[in-house]
Amino acid sequence: GYIAGQTATGVKAGVPLTEVPMSVSVVTQQELVDRSPTQVEEALNYLPGITSSVWGVDDRFDQFLIRGFDVGPTGVFRDSLPNKVLNFSGFTIEPFMIERIDVLRGPSSVLYGEIDAAGMINIISKRPKFERFTEAMASYGSYDTAQIGLDTGDSNAAGTLAWRFTGLARDGANEVDGSEDDRNLLALGVT
Repeated sequence: GYIAGQTATGVKAGVPLTEVPMSVSVVTQQELVDRSPTQVEEALNYLPGITSSVWGVDDRFDQFLIRGFDVGPTGVFRDSLPNKVLNFSGFTIEPFMIERIDVLRGPSSVLYGEIDAAGMINIISKRPKFERFTEAMASYGSYDTAQIGLDTGDSNAAGTLAWRFTGLARDGANEVDGSEDDRNLLALGVT
């Protein structure tokens, strides 16, 4: 659903959101599926205190302000690990590969090291589940952008091993003439 009950970002452990002594917002998997964002920035547009795409459209990396602080270079984490940017060497994260996004507002350097006082964005990757599932998608959109994606997984009969395969292929562009917005992604997870 749209309401998350727990977070691992506020105290680095799976605890209820009501027990975290800081402001935490969660973009759930259901919200990501329903809104189908093309960039992580679009997934955070409706969260309080977040300003996305501060300097306009730039597909090279994700840009965010939390409470007026630029957290793009130091405040974006992937599975609780830093996704740092040095000058223009940033990485963009494909929303199809994301399970949820946690946004922690306020100082948290005691947990995560050197980050701004505004907070952090923790992007959680899709992880294996102990159930059989398959999701496939195909789309065609603006600027001749075509894409296909597959997300599938299963577990063994004993329930001790689970796997997940996620893949995406995109051929397209954006509103800038001569641009390319292509992606070829594969991820395999085992638990």
